[in-house]
Amino acid sequence: MSLNFSIRGVFRAMMVLALTMGYLGIGHAETVSGTSTQEAMATTHTDQERKTSFRDRQWHVSIFGDKWAESSLPAFPKNVVTGNLKLKNATFLGAEVAHVIVPKFDIPFFGYTLPGNSVELAGQIIKHSGLQSHYESTASIVIRSGEVHVLDRLSFNLAWANGISYAFSKPAYEKGADGQRGINSKKWQYYMGIESEFTHASIPNVHLVLNLHHRSGIYGIISPRKTGSNYIGLGLRWDIL
Repeated sequence: MSLNFSIRGVFRAMMVLALTMGYLGIGHAETVSGTSTQEAMATTHTDQERKTSFRDRQWHVSIFGDKWAESSLPAFPKNVVTGNLKLKNATFLGAEVAHVIVPKFDIPFFGYTLPGNSVELAGQIIKHSGLQSHYESTASIVIRSGEVHVLDRLSFNLAWANGISYAFSKPAYEKGADGQRGINSKKWQYYMGIESEFTHASIPNVHLVLNLHHRSGIYGIISPRKTGSNYIGLGLRWDIL
């Protein structure tokens, strides 16, 4: 199956999901306004508790759709900001299962405390399409930040995954040691994932995820430089336990 989308399409999908989440929030607010004062106060108190609590989940599952981004990792932020990020016709559909092994811990930071962080173990299975067609799996340990509340009922967190990636056949579009695509490309690579997870209080167990999927040789430690790949995409996540 091929997955074709552009940056404009990704942002269009984000807007639709954001509007849907906002609509759900408005509907929730209208319901509260129609209740008694006591019920409204109880709802407000519950919302306040949610804002100050950590994520109450043990397992979650996700689906992703990503597209090849032609950029080195250090140049990635600059290319995104300047609009010079080029996407290629190499895509993937992926599924992930993750288990929280450390549900809550604080990080001291220059005299401040960053609360509500967590540690997870995650595994992915991925089907590539387009310029390369193979299956890939990843296993990683994920460090996730606490919730950052940007609006009254909207929050997000940031996560950093580190682990290994295994391609079940040699990737046809990744470069090998001699710089040619698909020639002696590597099955085993270092895997790193970076993501932002967005949550609306009206649907706290469903999340919108923006992700970066990175494979590399860690500057020659595992494989020669410039033998990996970067993908960006969009996903949905559900807390199941």
